[in-house]
Amino acid sequence: MPFTAAYPGMMSGDNDRDIAELWDRFIAFLDEINYALDNINAGTIKGNLKAATIEASQITTNKLRVQSAQIYELIADKISAGTLDLSKGITINGSNGDAEVMYFDSGSMSIYVAGQLRYFVGQDSDTGQFVFLLLNSDGSSGIYMDDNGDAVFTGTVNAAKVVSSIIESYNGAGQKNGLWSNPNNNYADLELWWNGTNILRIYNAVPDLYFVLQGSTGGITLSSNGNITNARGNWDFQYTPTVNGVTVATQNDIAGLQQQINVLSQRITALGG
Repeated sequence: MPFTAAYPGMMSGDNDRDIAELWDRFIAFLDEINYALDNINAGTIKGNLKAATIEASQITTNKLRVQSAQIYELIADKISAGTLDLSKGITINGSNGDAEVMYFDSGSMSIYVAGQLRYFVGQDSDTGQFVFLLLNSDGSSGIYMDDNGDAVFTGTVNAAKVVSSIIESYNGAGQKNGLWSNPNNNYADLELWWNGTNILRIYNAVPDLYFVLQGSTGGITLSSNGNITNARGNWDFQYTPTVNGVTVATQNDIAGLQQQINVLSQRITALGG
């Protein structure tokens, strides 16, 4: 609004009267300045407004450029900034009051939901690595990934295709358990483990190939040497006497054959042979 306090005209010559009139007009002028400072409408300000300090209960403007400001509460539909200094940290509350995002001077960002940390990205204070962490509603880790590319997925990973040069499996005690593929990252070997015990191994010895089946009291080994297959260990064929069309004599077969030989030997002897 324009100032309404009139500028005093010619003095009357009556000192008391003139001083009283000047005082009244000065007080009116101060009142209008206070009103103007409390109700600045930046759209009506032409040119540049410079002030060391501006204090106002409310500023309404379409565009505001501030060199430096300390604001207790800011409500805005959009904030554009060339540089945003977060060295002292900043907290942004969600619309329902349940979510808050906190930025720290280390470049970390945390998201809390209902007071529980659910998301963190930034530098791990324990290891010094930059990590990505996604937590469950109870605060337990769901996904953890560090800046070396190492990741831990607590849940189940479903994928149409998995590409990996090495596969390692462990049980809850940290023992080898399950499938191991290419364990030495060398010749594409394959192993099966059970609670720290190797029970099956297929490995490439170049140029030979080995198949090793381990049991609690020993095992068997098949190996290839060119076009020759070597077998090691004890092989029991009493339950499957036929191997690739070749009939294998069991102990019972040998015992029966020995009995027949003994009978023939007795007959030959009886005939005087």
